[in-house]
Amino acid sequence: MAEHPDDAGAGRRSEFLWWLLTPLSVLVIAPVLAASTSFLVALNDTGYPAICRDAAPDNRCEEVVLRMAGQHTIAFAIGWLALWALPWRRSVRPYRIGLAILIVLILLAAPLRLLASVDYHA
Repeated sequence: MAEHPDDAGAGRRSEFLWWLLTPLSVLVIAPVLAASTSFLVALNDTGYPAICRDAAPDNRCEEVVLRMAGQHTIAFAIGWLALWALPWRRSVRPYRIGLAILIVLILLAAPLRLLASVDYHA
C-alpha cells in the first residue's frame, strides 16, 4: 500500500518540532535545575568547598569557584550548540537525547562540586 503524501510531511514536521524543542527545553531546564541546586547547596553552609583547599590560605576561594562555574558554563554552551548541529533523524535520535541529558548534567554538576567541604577553622 502506497504511503499518502501528507503522511510524510506530518512526519517531517514532528521531527522538526523535536529538533527545535530539544535544545530549547535544555536551555530552560538545565539553568533552573542548576539554580535550584545552588540554592540548596548554599543552605548547607559547612565551611570552605573542597575545591578551595589549595586557595583557602591565600583567600582565593571566590576566584576558584567562579573559574569552576565558568568552565561548566562554557562546556554547557558548547554542548548546547552541538545539539543544534546534530540532525534529528531516527537513527541519531538516541544520541541527541543522550547529549541533551549529558548537557543538563554538566551544568548541574557545578553546584554539586561545592557540596564537599573542608573545615579551616581549626
